[in-house]
Amino acid sequence: LLGIGVGTPGIVDADTGTIRRAFNLAWQDLPLGEILLDRYGVPVEVANDSRAAALAIQLFGDPARRTPNLVAITVGRGIGAGLILGGELFHGDGFAAGEIGHTTVIDDGAACDCGRFGCLETVASSRAVVARATEAASRDSASYLGQRLARTGSLGLDDVAAGVAANDDAARAVAVSAGRYLGQSVAALIGVLDVERIVLHGNVTRLGDPWLEAVRDEAQRRSLAQFADEVRIERVEPIGDLVVMGASALLLTSELGLTAVAAR
Repeated sequence: LLGIGVGTPGIVDADTGTIRRAFNLAWQDLPLGEILLDRYGVPVEVANDSRAAALAIQLFGDPARRTPNLVAITVGRGIGAGLILGGELFHGDGFAAGEIGHTTVIDDGAACDCGRFGCLETVASSRAVVARATEAASRDSASYLGQRLARTGSLGLDDVAAGVAANDDAARAVAVSAGRYLGQSVAALIGVLDVERIVLHGNVTRLGDPWLEAVRDEAQRRSLAQFADEVRIERVEPIGDLVVMGASALLLTSELGLTAVAAR
């Protein structure tokens, strides 16, 4: 056994394997790396799940599409970005690089798990999408979403995705709104990092092309044209469970010296 790799939500001190704060799980200062090392006696690598996924995409994705710099954004229950810069996983000085889900996009918006208001996760995460879809379905019982709600008593993300595919106006409006808020944050990443490849993954990507086009349009509209025109924003190609693969990649890079650097 080479070791144990873990991809977990939250702000993770990659040097010690300590989860400093995971808002959605109510974890704080959890020494997960130390716990696993004491129990199993093998090398342990712990990283934020978005960063683990980014490393998986870089190492195991299509080599023809690989670039030295990559932003991989997880869009699910939480939202976070994993950054590969110069072929290396970037954690940030305080191990919080890419925590875009807890940046404010709406002044005085809805309360977030982090204790602030109007964070990106409150309007663009899977929970936010389902909540807005449920509100729309309650207002119009004759709509596609309204009928699904009446039959099942609750909606899930798959219901919203099915509504988008069925060209339901309310479902598409919810998807486009979530996509535009995400695009606003993507524009900020483009301006700061000037990267050419941004990939999106997570269950919210099931909302399909209307959602993706909204992300692209908003990101381009809010970015300097000379940067935005060079950026590819795309859904990640299906290669498996990205977090599990990334957890494995953490060990491959730390213990075997596998490098994520690739020539253009």
